[in-house]
Amino acid sequence: MDVKYGINESFTLDATLIPDFGQVISDNVVNNLTPYEVRFDEYRPFFTEGTEIFNKSGLFYSRRIGAAPSGYQDVLELAANDPNIEIVDNPGRTQLYNAIKLSGRTSKKLGIGFFNAIGAPMYATVRDKTSGDETRIKTEALTNYNIIVLDQALRGRSYVTFTNTNVIRNGSGRDANVTGLDFSLYDKKNIYNLRGYGHYSKVFDTDTYDGYNSMLRFGKVSGKIRYSAQNVIRSTNYDPTDLGYQQTANEVVNSGAISYNQFTPTKNFLNYTYTLNVIKRNLYKPGAVTDLTIEGSGFWYLKNFWDITLRAGYLPDQHDYFILGRPFEQYARRPQYGYAGLSGSSDSRKRLFFNYDITVADFFKNPEKKYYVLEGGLRYRFSNKLTMEVSHKYETETDYIISAGRDGMNRPRIAFVDFKEAESILSGIYNFTARINLTLRMRHYWSNVDIKRIALVDNKGLPTNVTPYSGYDNVNYFNTDAFFTWDFQYGSRLILGYKNWLGNDEIVDGNRYKRYIPNLGQAFALRHGNELTVRFIYFLDYNKLRK
Repeated sequence: MDVKYGINESFTLDATLIPDFGQVISDNVVNNLTPYEVRFDEYRPFFTEGTEIFNKSGLFYSRRIGAAPSGYQDVLELAANDPNIEIVDNPGRTQLYNAIKLSGRTSKKLGIGFFNAIGAPMYATVRDKTSGDETRIKTEALTNYNIIVLDQALRGRSYVTFTNTNVIRNGSGRDANVTGLDFSLYDKKNIYNLRGYGHYSKVFDTDTYDGYNSMLRFGKVSGKIRYSAQNVIRSTNYDPTDLGYQQTANEVVNSGAISYNQFTPTKNFLNYTYTLNVIKRNLYKPGAVTDLTIEGSGFWYLKNFWDITLRAGYLPDQHDYFILGRPFEQYARRPQYGYAGLSGSSDSRKRLFFNYDITVADFFKNPEKKYYVLEGGLRYRFSNKLTMEVSHKYETETDYIISAGRDGMNRPRIAFVDFKEAESILSGIYNFTARINLTLRMRHYWSNVDIKRIALVDNKGLPTNVTPYSGYDNVNYFNTDAFFTWDFQYGSRLILGYKNWLGNDEIVDGNRYKRYIPNLGQAFALRHGNELTVRFIYFLDYNKLRK
């Protein structure tokens, strides 16, 4: 059940009870070869509508709520490591009991936001194949999520924002609290801007720890010539991930940018921009340099409403500490490289619209190493009722370095792999009437990883004790999402949903099917899951009922 209540002309209360978020677009799941968590987009309406104030400080990643239980992967590993154990049930999503959000702004420009959600405890069931005994394993505790935001709009475009996020788990589970203060100050003419924040996190677990994250940025934000300088610090133990998102802590990032902007039309262009960026990264502790990036780009918006972007960059040798994990005492040396890219699109007002993006890298001292990305999309508007889109992306790199875990002496290892990734998406919408439509989205993702060598790393980040290795990791994800929607009256709708997906245990032989088209054919031939859902939403106007 969903409730939307207008408290007054400024504040609105939204609530949902035991929600079912099954009728949303499937995630763009990928084969993650990096040490960083993949961030997914949010498609659930309750978390996309009226949540701007909660996202202002960047401390709220709504996908934490209703995510996979924290013990989900542990159950999978238990069954994988013990052939006598089979999984009877292991829910991949945490059920919500309820969620509410209240937001609005007073006459004195004070924005107020309050969010609360309660996640149900989750359990998995495993069976002993020999005895037949079943065991129930708790994979997630009863969890309470809270967010409080106070956002004061100041003169012009300036503001000050206070945010607090809090996660409390039942029993001895991990608890967390993050508090942040953000500000953005402009001068009277909105030419210069000073922006910054300070965030503090504390995690209450078996070992309690805390940390901080700060940012300070000054820039000229008006006129043809614009520039900025920025400093970001994330301490070693800063951790907002119970309700937020972070790729990595223990990092200091200093960056600067300057651009020339032509906003009024010239003889050949509607507008154009030239930009130069420099980014330097260090570890917070012990302060070692990890990488330096220099990038220049140009953007041109043509008189025919087409656009073109050219970019080029250079990275000297990179010291990747994060791929080897804590305690950040060793690093893997990635080779220096330069890259160039070309992207653009046609006039989006036309019936036929296309876009493209090409990136190629040169690794200088490693001429045998290759990297490139090809990406393109096409949209065609057949009529006012029917529009179809198709896109494809292909990325490949040889001798890419990934983590290979640790050896028997607990020393970090790396692997050199050749990988290929391809993603194809077909989508469309057909409007039967202004209130009835059918949407379709099909996505196929393919990742083929050819493992060539495994090695240890010396104190200069170079591979040592290199061992040849022959192995493949071939991953396919396929999803179809179709929704028929009928808005039969204001706020009320009927939704029929259909989903089709490639089974989680279905595998295509990567050694046999090394090319995209044969691999795709095999993916279609394997077992797929199907789901048909019906959702009926009826809006009850309390004011009309009262009359």
